[in-house]
Amino acid sequence: MKVESIRQEQLDGTYETLTEVVFSGVDSLCILSRSMIRAIGRPGVDSDLEFLGSGDRWAMVWTYPRLSLEEVFGVIDGVLPARV
Repeated sequence: MKVESIRQEQLDGTYETLTEVVFSGVDSLCILSRSMIRAIGRPGVDSDLEFLGSGDRWAMVWTYPRLSLEEVFGVIDGVLPARV
């Protein structure tokens, strides 16, 4: 699994920032989603995380919690499996 792209976009007319992280080569959506939930919180409770995609390509999208790009990189580093 690898990160294909990371982007943030300010939503017009709001103070919210949309964060999108696209993963490719995802073998298990279950493992990826559990890792993301552990990192930023439960959807509907701690975050508004959504999972979009199919097969081995998935996007994780959220506006809350609001994280800087540097914080997003830290979250993703914690989610990706360690390379040996």
